[in-house]
Amino acid sequence: MRHSASDPAAVEALTRCDYIFLAADTAEARLLINAISNQYQIPMTQVGAKVRIDDDGIVKDTYSVSRVVGRTAGCLWCNELINATRLAEEAVTAEQQANQRYVAGVANPSVKSLNAIGAAWAVEDFRHWYTGLGSAGQLYATSHPQEPRVTNSTPRHDDDCPFCRKSVGRGTTAPLPGNRQR
Repeated sequence: MRHSASDPAAVEALTRCDYIFLAADTAEARLLINAISNQYQIPMTQVGAKVRIDDDGIVKDTYSVSRVVGRTAGCLWCNELINATRLAEEAVTAEQQANQRYVAGVANPSVKSLNAIGAAWAVEDFRHWYTGLGSAGQLYATSHPQEPRVTNSTPRHDDDCPFCRKSVGRGTTAPLPGNRQR
């Protein structure tokens, strides 16, 4: 059965996971899963894809990402990967949520092949972590298939982060974003 990430049944199920693969288009879902990952100390990998175009509509860049979160400090919030403006916009109407765009001005472009690159990287990292063979640890990998190249970056962390610093490991003793606790 499909649920919104913020549905109480989905939140309950997510808090019992051993690992989370996040492939969400909304800032609200990213915020919530980021909080769950940290509060319940559940490792998580965020996977996504992006097509960037210039003002003339010319494709400048395409890329996919695999971002490991929850193994050390430094989360999606610290790294400004949850857009506060989008959070506010998504809270206004369901229509705004339905109109998420990968490319400005283009309705639902196909980014399946880009997502496949990020997902493969994420699954491989999970496999190494799970089997004890090693792991990328806290690392963000960005694949630029048109070049081709992969860049890795170490995420930053904010000492005052409400997620990976102040709520880490607090489970049900800290409220989740949106106050949709069980």
